Formats: sequence, C-alpha cells, structure tokens
Amino acid sequence: MRSMGRLFYMLMGAILLSSVSMSALAENNADPYEDICLNALTGNISNKSFEACSIEANLGKRYAREFIYGIASAKIEHDYFSIDKAFSWFKEAAKRKDRNATYDLAFLLLKDSPVEHNRILAENLLFEAARMGLVKAYTALGFLYDAGFAAMEKPQFQDFRLARVLYEKAALNGDPVAMYNLGVLNRDGRGIKPNRNNSILWFQKAKENGLSEARKIFNSQKKVLCPFIDRWKLQKCSFEKLNRIYF
Repeated sequence: MRSMGRLFYMLMGAILLSSVSMSALAENNADPYEDICLNALTGNISNKSFEACSIEANLGKRYAREFIYGIASAKIEHDYFSIDKAFSWFKEAAKRKDRNATYDLAFLLLKDSPVEHNRILAENLLFEAARMGLVKAYTALGFLYDAGFAAMEKPQFQDFRLARVLYEKAALNGDPVAMYNLGVLNRDGRGIKPNRNNSILWFQKAKENGLSEARKIFNSQKKVLCPFIDRWKLQKCSFEKLNRIYF
C-alpha cells in the first residue's frame, strides 16, 4: 500500500509539472496510446501503460516523458514498468538526439550514483544537450562549475570563470535562472571584479524574464545536485546555504 501511495503522488507530480493540461489532451485525443498513458497518470495502470507512455514520449509529449522520468527518479518498481525500463527509454531517446531526454538522463545519472563514471557521462550529456540548443543545459553546467562539482581532482575548487561563461550563454538566450546567477557572481565578485551596476542589471533582467519561475527551476536543480556534490566535496553543499546565497 505504501508503494502504491508513493506511486500515486509521483504520478500526480508528473501531471502538475506538465505544461499541457489533461483536459486539453483528452479533448484533442487522436490515438489510443494517449488514453492509456493518461489513465496511467491517474493511477489506472495496465500492462500497456509503459509502452503507451513510451510511444507518446517518443512523439514529444512532455507529460509522458515526465511520467517515465518520475519512475526512474523515484526508483519505482511495478508489475508493468521498472527503473531499468525507464533508464533504457532515456538512453535510447538520447541516442536519437532528443535534447530534453538527454538533459533528463544527465540528472538521472547524477541522482542515481556518485561514481566518477556517472559524473563524467552526465557532464558530457549536459554539454550535448546544450549543443543541441537546450538553453537550460548551459545553466545547469554553470551551476556545476559554480558549486565546485565539476573539478573532482580538487574537491574544493570552483571555476567561477567558466561558470560565468556558461551562465552568459544561457542568459543571452533568455534563461532567468542564468541571469540571476550572473547577478550573484557580479555582486559577490566571484570569477569577476565586484560590479554593483552589472549585478543590479542582471537581477532586473531575471525579474523581467520570470524570476519566480527561475526560483522553482533553480531549487529543483539544487535538490538533485546538492546531495551529489556533498559526496565529493569536503565543504557542505547544503540546500539551505545555497538558498541564502542565490535567493
């Protein structure tokens, strides 16, 4: 019962995360796989649930991809789907150059294990997603260097210069999270001389481009990345500490 309760909340989370409402999807439903996958999101699981959501995710349906991500992220095992199936879908999607799946796979690898191989692979996947035009991948990479995660040979080393370059790439393409982080770097003089005017400018740009949403995205990234960073660094990458630094 507890596992099914956990599954229910994970599924509801996938619905809330999706940019497309279930009612809108139902009204425009043109294929049976959509019905099956939508039923899975509400807890009506069948033996075709994972197959249906995989097909919908392959068609670019965000809600279906988030359903599969939820399975892998929450490590849920069920009669009709599993962690291995979820990981396999993301790996295949990444091979097909699906930039969103490539980005999600990087985070799944970071969350799954602190082994060095996963860290390197995840970093490479983020760079690949960025090269395919996914702006938020530059922001995630910037945070990894900003927090010191990417320099494993020197656990306490933080490459603020490279973090700034990556943030700038994302900020120039409209990412408010990157804009805010650039404001922090300019404010605190991290990798650059302190510049109050530039700091205020970036903070304002972040606000104009959706700062409240930026907070949500940045917080969700920290929840995944901080536990991983903690395993490698001597200094604590606590969620609370980073929240004070950035927001």
